Amino acid sequence: MKIQQPVFSRVEQPAPDADSPLPRWNELYNLIVDFSVPGRALTKATDGTDAAQSLKPGNPIALIAEAEVLGGGVAAHAVVARIRPDLLTVDLDGCADVIQSAVLDAAEIVNAPLVHLAASGSPDSVHIVFAPPTPWARIHLNSQIDEIRTWAGYDANAVDVLTPARYLRLPGSASLKPAGDFCRPIDVDGTPLSATAAAARARTAIESITETHHVVGHALPAARQKRPQETNTGSEARIVRTSSEDALPDVITDLAPRAWRRRRRFSATDWRLFMSRPAVGSRSDRATEAAWKLWQSGIRDWSMAGWYYRNCSVFEKFAIRDGRTPDSSRAHWESIATRARAHRPPLSGAEHAIIDRVREQLCTWTDRPAQAIAMLAILEHRFTDGHGLADRPIAVRDLMSWLNLASIGTAKRLLDSLVEQKALVASTPYAQTAPREASRYSLVDPEGGLSRSYSEHDVTIPAGTPHPLTPTHGQPLSPLWGLLGADCWRVYSHLASTSTPTASAALASEVDLPVGTRRYGCLRLLTALVDAKLVERVGSGRQTKWVALAGDAVRRAEEATGALVRLKALRTRINAERAAWHAETRTEHRRAQRVLRRILDGLRERSQKRQLELEFEVDEGFSAASVATARPTVRTKRGRQMRPPGRPSGRGSP
Repeated sequence: MKIQQPVFSRVEQPAPDADSPLPRWNELYNLIVDFSVPGRALTKATDGTDAAQSLKPGNPIALIAEAEVLGGGVAAHAVVARIRPDLLTVDLDGCADVIQSAVLDAAEIVNAPLVHLAASGSPDSVHIVFAPPTPWARIHLNSQIDEIRTWAGYDANAVDVLTPARYLRLPGSASLKPAGDFCRPIDVDGTPLSATAAAARARTAIESITETHHVVGHALPAARQKRPQETNTGSEARIVRTSSEDALPDVITDLAPRAWRRRRRFSATDWRLFMSRPAVGSRSDRATEAAWKLWQSGIRDWSMAGWYYRNCSVFEKFAIRDGRTPDSSRAHWESIATRARAHRPPLSGAEHAIIDRVREQLCTWTDRPAQAIAMLAILEHRFTDGHGLADRPIAVRDLMSWLNLASIGTAKRLLDSLVEQKALVASTPYAQTAPREASRYSLVDPEGGLSRSYSEHDVTIPAGTPHPLTPTHGQPLSPLWGLLGADCWRVYSHLASTSTPTASAALASEVDLPVGTRRYGCLRLLTALVDAKLVERVGSGRQTKWVALAGDAVRRAEEATGALVRLKALRTRINAERAAWHAETRTEHRRAQRVLRRILDGLRERSQKRQLELEFEVDEGFSAASVATARPTVRTKRGRQMRPPGRPSGRGSP
């Protein structure tokens, strides 16, 4: 099938009648109307039916000018015309509230800018015009709209993709239905646009394609404009189609689906690579190159990468393999993602020395286990990644995700305490960062002096030096301690550092806690550790001693206590909050808000009084776990104008 290349050049239109004034719609019509075929003026039928009555053909600009003169400033009748064949027109009739955002997102995936959007005058109905950058983008956008229509349960009359030979009612025209309104340009959020603003939007969209058209317009050689016939390899021929969920990857997972930085649009050269058909022998190399393009654009999870593997011909080799060996495409993507996540530029000698000094003094720097674990997590996840020790972003939600902390306030106080203790320096506060970026911190060199906590100088703490913290024991970065608490880790790590059973009084003295009972003190922590099957009790009464269980006890406890489920739920919510916070368009922002609202509503349904921060199940035999609660999250009310993404709001960065 030979595909005509799109030509983004203005078609010369016949001049309007000499005695017709140029209407306000002149520039917009010049940008979107196909003047090679006359337009037509239509009016409502006199017999009361929905059939329109034709008045006369002519130049659409002259027809709308005449209609507005007859109507005293508003059109007395409708004007219809063909839209330029290089544009793609979609007519949504009575389903815009459900379908519009999905169609706009599908167009964004194939990099087709929005040229025109208008309320047709009927309830919940709009006209949408896109400018696909390539013939392949047009084909895939059509395929996605077909899938969206099927997914939503509408027919072709409700979600109608117009062919170039069909006519569309132009903006400014009167309605052809008894209770209809005028056709008016609108923004994606429903705000009415003036004719000048609508023309500016169309001009910007078409120019953005025209700038790159010289790269793609004639990129395909003549021999490849026609699709080669594929030989029968024993499996069914691949049909490039996608479900609505694949076309609109709004799945929020515990792994970040996209890096939280400004999204880089795929260039025309990138799409040329994605839609290429490499020769046998180079298909793996080109597929790997394309996969790296996906990663560099910010895609991090299969929920988003899978669509490209199923619909871009450069990955055809792996799509064919999926028919014989399922998940071959995903395995290829995961290999790329694993290599990218594991890559860390080498640290300099000076950076190595500073980090080693911090690790050495971490045991004696503080007597608060929560601070030690937080500092260790920041070292592992931020300062040892090879990107420097100064001016590094650390968000509160980063700390929540690393430590499995359910409370934003707890994570914020913990991060602030590290600054107060001079372990970190706030090099760039949030108010001075770029919009929607986190505060930046620098690591303090211990040679410059780390502030230590000396209990003998605090009159509220009994004199005496507690046993040093042992961050090399007990897996301090396990999500289990975010559930049980840092004090439980301190007790467990001390027991794990010795092979002999320890009496309750001796253990309490070494960890600087009162012996207590099952309700407070060291015995409360030991009871929780026993319930989690991390510590075993030996003897009874005054002869009671405690010994830590070694091996994979921590891993088993993570599953038994629900710590892993809680961590997944926490990261799912954090990713949903960040998707709403970092949205770059109003459409993306509204969709992210809907996803976040569903997550929060689900949490509220499971809590009668207060909102459950997380969702996880705990074994009946485990008595030490608790589900943190928080105040209900404030949501934007319906009908209230949303804050455009990027505008300062006084909120802390996620």
